[in-house]
Amino acid sequence: MNSKLYLFVGFIVGNIITFPITGFSGNTSEQNTAQDIYEGSCAACHGQDGEGEFPGVPDFSVQTGLLTKPYPTLLKNILEGYESSNSSMAMPPRGGNPDLSEKEIEQSLDYLINRFVTTEKKQ
Repeated sequence: MNSKLYLFVGFIVGNIITFPITGFSGNTSEQNTAQDIYEGSCAACHGQDGEGEFPGVPDFSVQTGLLTKPYPTLLKNILEGYESSNSSMAMPPRGGNPDLSEKEIEQSLDYLINRFVTTEKKQ
């Protein structure tokens, strides 16, 4: 099996596993928290700990990593999808959940930055 297939299977399995926890159904509501969205749409590839589940998936826990890019760039990458230069598979637009609103994506990005970027970096 090639690495792209592993990534795809991991994404699908991760969302199936998190379904009972987060209620991920492709639909979002005002009640979904940024953490719920991360766990339901992002963690299958990025991991609960943000370290990435597959080769080439960005490691959010690296303090000089992806999350240090400018906010508008990060938001654009999530909204439109993005493929890292060392990755064999692109992140789909909106993390594979087309029903996420831009507001929910912004809240999820804020959650990522607050969770994984140190206070020193945010200043």
